[in-house]
Amino acid sequence: EYTGGNPSNDTIILTNCLLENNTAANEGGGIAFFNDFGTDNYFELNNVEIIGNTSESEGGGFYLSNGGGSGMEVKVTDCLIENNAAEVRTGGIMVRNTAGMNNQLLIDQCEIFNNTSNGGVGGMFITEEGNTTTYAKISNTNFKGNSALVV
Repeated sequence: EYTGGNPSNDTIILTNCLLENNTAANEGGGIAFFNDFGTDNYFELNNVEIIGNTSESEGGGFYLSNGGGSGMEVKVTDCLIENNAAEVRTGGIMVRNTAGMNNQLLIDQCEIFNNTSNGGVGGMFITEEGNTTTYAKISNTNFKGNSALVV
C-alpha cells in the first residue's frame, strides 16, 4: 500500500515484477494506491504479473483510489492479472474515483484472466462518484474467465 509522501507529483513505476499470493484485510491484495491529497500523480506498471492475490474487501489484484487528488494518470502495459480474488467486489482491477478530476486509465497489451469476486464484478471495475471525470482507454487486452457471484 502506498499513500504518497508528497502532496503532489508522486510517481510510482513498477517494471518486471511478480506480485504473487499476497493478502489484504482491506483493499488491494497485490497493490493498493491511494491518491488522497495530491495532484498530478503518475502510477505505471510495465511487464508486471499480479497472480493469486486476495482482498477481504475490494480489488484482489490491485486497487487504485483517487479520493481527494486530481490529475491521476495510471498506465498498465504488458501485464498479467490472473487468479486474484476479492470478498466484496472486483477480483482483478478496481479503480475508484471519488473526488478527482482529469484522471486517465490506460491499459494496453494485458491479460486479465480468471479473477473472482464473492460480490460483484470479476475482472475490472471503474467507478466515478460525485463530480469526477476519468478517461479510460483499454486496447489489445484480453478478458477471459472472470466471474462474480453477485451481479
